Amino acid sequence: TPDSGGTWTPTLAGTGTYTYTVTATSPCTIDSTSEIVVSEQATPNAGTDGTLTICEGTTVTETQLFNELGGTPDSGGTWTPTLAGTGTYTY
Repeated sequence: TPDSGGTWTPTLAGTGTYTYTVTATSPCTIDSTSEIVVSEQATPNAGTDGTLTICEGTTVTETQLFNELGGTPDSGGTWTPTLAGTGTYTY
């Protein structure tokens, strides 16, 4: 339950170690500090829109859809709605 009104150092930005300092009030003489370490991870990438042409009556596969995504999509995503034939699918 940290006290409000403290200060952060250094200036808040991106990754790094930040210290929160609450200044001591009389009769106390020692400030209270805590550190927070901020790290970042890469955002997921679903690629870009693509187009797939299939034969009438065919059910699409995840592999077919994934191969038609543009960019560099991350594997391991999910497709909606349930795969069937012609339609719009979201990865």
